[in-house]
Amino acid sequence: MNSRNINHFDLFQDSEGRSPIHIAIMSKHPIVTRLLLSHPELNMNVTDRSGQTPFAVALRTRDHDAAKAILARAPGAAEQVMSKLL
Repeated sequence: MNSRNINHFDLFQDSEGRSPIHIAIMSKHPIVTRLLLSHPELNMNVTDRSGQTPFAVALRTRDHDAAKAILARAPGAAEQVMSKLL
């Protein structure tokens, strides 16, 4: 397997399935959140064990800056959350 095909961010999840971006948003670390969001390999569709994407976590924690940054990078993130609500 070619290591270039591995998304290294997906390899790091805690026991609840939270990725570094989930944790940065939940912990209210805006600098870390912006740094992670700037990385081209970050998977914006990764879900934790409860099925929450980083955008859903940003909405739940009322982190409006993170939510806006996620939408700027992945406009479909809102549609994914809405489809789960309906």
